[in-house]
Amino acid sequence: MDKWLNNVNVVRVAAVLLGILLWIVIRLNNEQITPGQMNPALQTDTIVDAKVTTKGLDENQYFLKSIEPGEVDIVVEGSSSALNRIPTSKYSIVADLSGLTDGTHVVPLIAQDFPRGVTVGLNPETVTVTIEKMETKQFDVQIDVTGTPQAGLKTGVPVSNPSRVHATAPASRLLEIHSIRGTLDVGGASDTVMREVRLEAYNAAGQPMQGVTISPSIVSVEVPIHPPFRSVPLQISFEGEPPAGWSVAQVSQDVHFVTIYGAQEAIDQIDFYEGVVVDLSALREDAKLSIPLPLMSGLTNVEPGHVQVTVDLEPTTRRTFSEVPIRMFGNSGVYDIELTAPESGVISLTVEGAPSVVNSLTAGDVQVILDVSHITPGNYVLPLRVTLPRFVKLAAADELRASIQVMDRSSLPTAGDGGEEPAGETGGEPEDQAGAGTE
Repeated sequence: MDKWLNNVNVVRVAAVLLGILLWIVIRLNNEQITPGQMNPALQTDTIVDAKVTTKGLDENQYFLKSIEPGEVDIVVEGSSSALNRIPTSKYSIVADLSGLTDGTHVVPLIAQDFPRGVTVGLNPETVTVTIEKMETKQFDVQIDVTGTPQAGLKTGVPVSNPSRVHATAPASRLLEIHSIRGTLDVGGASDTVMREVRLEAYNAAGQPMQGVTISPSIVSVEVPIHPPFRSVPLQISFEGEPPAGWSVAQVSQDVHFVTIYGAQEAIDQIDFYEGVVVDLSALREDAKLSIPLPLMSGLTNVEPGHVQVTVDLEPTTRRTFSEVPIRMFGNSGVYDIELTAPESGVISLTVEGAPSVVNSLTAGDVQVILDVSHITPGNYVLPLRVTLPRFVKLAAADELRASIQVMDRSSLPTAGDGGEEPAGETGGEPEDQAGAGTE
């Protein structure tokens, strides 16, 4: 035994064997102690109300009207170290809408970008989506002008370029669009304002709407700034007569109202615009005339600057009206007035003009007026005034007159007086009045 112990090789072998035995003991001890540490127990956690996102929808043609539910709960399972990495990861819960069209669909959810070693469960596992088709409609652009220009100036009508735009929205939302509007401030402006204006869609309550695509969304707007203005009727006058044997059948004009500009005091005094005169004597046939509008006193501008007048001529024809009643005008009731000639109270007269005008006249279009205002008792021969439609005149130049007897009602005999009716007391010799008047 001592011999072996003194042998170096034996000692070396023994030491090696002892080391191997010690390693085996330590290894077995570690295997009994570390299983729980090497494979710790899995943990479970819940992420509440995680937002659902979507992908794959063709937003040029379709709109996601609703998604239910919009949030889900996520149940995650894994080691504590793996679960601790979740807050720093960019995970997402996705509903893939690729290929879906308008309608209601049930879509499965996909959990993406969670850390390795984490098992994910979703509650619920699907969502219900409603998809609408996008539609386009054209709208007029409306510009709201705000602010006040410099003193003495006013804003004109804003002009948008383009004046119509397209609005694209889901079909249900497109029906809610009441107007497409923009706003332009002209505060303190002294000249025409030109700016780019962004447009928005508004509902009937005047509230801006979301989810509406406007094309183009920005338009160029011009707002005139000018002196005070007013729109008044344009009155055209005529002078002269057409050549012998011709009459005016019809006159038309392309402008009936003009806009006048100037000091407020000046435009307030103008009820209609005049100064345009057509000389009928210069016409030899149907004519289309472009006549400049002269600038009336006190004005700075008139728009438009020209009026186009069309005159149609026809060969003159005649027509006789018989038994046209004489109508008295101006009888205050103080005097008793008797028509002595013509006793019938009617006359016959002949008019002339274009056939299309003369042949369409009615009895009410021809009136004979006897003016008895400002007369005193006595006997008179007074002119008759004939009123006729424009471009119709009396065929003969003879004077038309009527005789009347004017008596003071207070001097007339009453029943039982037995006296003769006086011829009329005037307190003087009244002068017979003669002459004719026609229109």
